[in-house]
Amino acid sequence: MTGLGRPVDSAIFSHPRAQAAIRARRFGVTPSMIEAVALRRAAGDWRGACAAAAVEVQIDPSSLKARHGSDLAELILDDLRNLSPDLLRWHFPRARHGSGLLLEDEWVPLADYAWAGVPVTLVAASPRHALAAGQRIALTVLAGSRRRDGTQGPSRRSLTHHRMFWDAAAAPQLARLSADLGGGGTGEPGDARRISALQDAGRAEQAWAAAGIELICAPARVSGRRQQANRISRLATLPVNLPLLVTQARETLPGVDRGAIAFRGGALVLRGLGSDGGPVTAEVVSPEQARDLPALPDAAWLRPVDAELLRLDLLAPPDLHPLVADALAPRTSPTSPNQGPATGTLLYRTVPYFEAVEACDGAGPGDGDGDGAASQLVLLVRCGTNLHRVAWRDGRWQAEHDEHGARELLLNRLGGAMDPCRQAAEYLGTGRHILDLVESLLEHGRIHEVLRLLPEHADAGADPLSFALSDGTTVGESLEALFLRTAYLRARAGEAEPPAAVSYRLANPSLRRRPRKGEPARTRKR
Repeated sequence: MTGLGRPVDSAIFSHPRAQAAIRARRFGVTPSMIEAVALRRAAGDWRGACAAAAVEVQIDPSSLKARHGSDLAELILDDLRNLSPDLLRWHFPRARHGSGLLLEDEWVPLADYAWAGVPVTLVAASPRHALAAGQRIALTVLAGSRRRDGTQGPSRRSLTHHRMFWDAAAAPQLARLSADLGGGGTGEPGDARRISALQDAGRAEQAWAAAGIELICAPARVSGRRQQANRISRLATLPVNLPLLVTQARETLPGVDRGAIAFRGGALVLRGLGSDGGPVTAEVVSPEQARDLPALPDAAWLRPVDAELLRLDLLAPPDLHPLVADALAPRTSPTSPNQGPATGTLLYRTVPYFEAVEACDGAGPGDGDGDGAASQLVLLVRCGTNLHRVAWRDGRWQAEHDEHGARELLLNRLGGAMDPCRQAAEYLGTGRHILDLVESLLEHGRIHEVLRLLPEHADAGADPLSFALSDGTTVGESLEALFLRTAYLRARAGEAEPPAAVSYRLANPSLRRRPRKGEPARTRKR
């Protein structure tokens, strides 16, 4: 079983973090976005690819040439052509709880350049106004004092040494970061498997020892013993990529003997990095003690999230970004029966106990009268240890094993819980799965997916824009607010005129409210 419902038994990868990561990937980087980006990149349209991935490009090539010269401008433009903006969005820093939304006000250096002795950096950022306009990322170039990176080394969020997280050409290198974690179909060495098992069990000291790194937990002053104990306890939940930690640290901080790993409430000081092949120690210290040391970027020491999702059987390769899947599971056939839910089943991801769609060629609710091809839509749900079928038949969702239907209904009326199959059928019958998906997509700023979803799956006589969401607003109101924020962001960047204060309904004729008594529908007064 894969997905949100499966419990996670790992100290270094909690269930809330797994849920957030899965939601971010399902609803924040949708299959339609990935497809649109791929088409535009194949046509050589890097700006169009960025637009398809909700990445605002705040870079003017002519200004680059005027300010930094043709040679440097061409280097930057070359990186922009290699940029896969949906891959950048896939790996951008996100909250480790809830819906996994992009973290606010993050500045992620992507590539460093030199111009007349002045450092220049290609940066992806998440300022507050961009996130408010639909979880958008801003792409810009900063020079000199405007650069937001560390003074003694790369910043914590830097990807300048890890282009596989945003550069399509470098994406296969992600396999190197994940090879020893057993995340893909490449197998897992025994030592790495043992280290992962120790980390999952929360046995941090044994895991570090198995990786050949001496872990030092120096005694603190009497007044600081509790804080030190908390740091050591926190260390057990730290998802450190132990098999590759020393190699990555030496590659990222060449010539540096001491580097620091920052984590909430503490830090780890790595010593011995400068001696190639020599012993390395890691000491747990306070954040203040590591403040002046070069910081090791998160990408250099964190276990890749996608490798963890695969390793713990929380997602299957088809659920990943194609570039990520090709790197982590290159020998996996997309038609293999063990690959989890099929592509294109985003609509049913929120269904309780959902496992897979067995056949989705036929019509569904809102597409027909319930006969003929409509019966082909069958969901597989996890019911105890078995997979049972829930099908759209005779105009309603039905659990196919209905031997004790009357008994189950009676037990439910007496306060008992229905079996998972019946719960899934009841949930689907209310149509709540459509609204839950709409809410998830809106939360991640995916306007176009919502506009396609509503006409396809709402009943013919319904007004989708009047559907109420859990926050008390309607779908139409939420769409209008998000549309206006996005339009203002583009106007702020000089890409368009400021939007007029008109209703979103009027801007989308396919979703207009039907007139009543021959009069055009009026929008709600503000």
